[in-house]
Amino acid sequence: EIQSENEKKFMTAIDFLKTKSDNQGKIIDIGTGEGAFIEVLHENGFNNLSAHEIEGADLSKINNGIAKSIYQDYEYRTIPSNEFEIVTLLDFAEHVISPQYLMKTCSRILKKDGLVYFHTPIVTKMERVFHFLLKVPIIKRIAVYWQMGITSIFHLENYTKKSIEMILKNAGFQSID
Repeated sequence: EIQSENEKKFMTAIDFLKTKSDNQGKIIDIGTGEGAFIEVLHENGFNNLSAHEIEGADLSKINNGIAKSIYQDYEYRTIPSNEFEIVTLLDFAEHVISPQYLMKTCSRILKKDGLVYFHTPIVTKMERVFHFLLKVPIIKRIAVYWQMGITSIFHLENYTKKSIEMILKNAGFQSID
């Protein structure tokens, strides 16, 4: 089921990126994991690809010419400034300690009028209700089990649409779609 959902997410991203790029623009995928999205981008005709991941990550799948450049560090300092037309962040922003620093980095590495495309779980009204129910002693146990089922311990941040807009505006992005 996870693979199927990832494929849908990847294809939604690719369909959108095809409307914004001629497939030759420089794209970097930050938080690339093992490079699954880079592989799918490549399979769909995008060729000028780079990836970023923490030091020690296994990027052998994309280190065979799929990714033109691979950057590995913890603070994005190895990524050159004003280099990319598009930055992708798929299911990554919720894992970082400072989303503001991440978005400022995206602003730094993008060329003028560049694009950040990202996907992250969004906090829904139902999740806010269950979060409130955590404070109600009689219902708390149900709310705890529900919360455990949807929240990974590795998610450091949860976002609403408004919080995402605030982070992007504070990082200097002019247009948010």
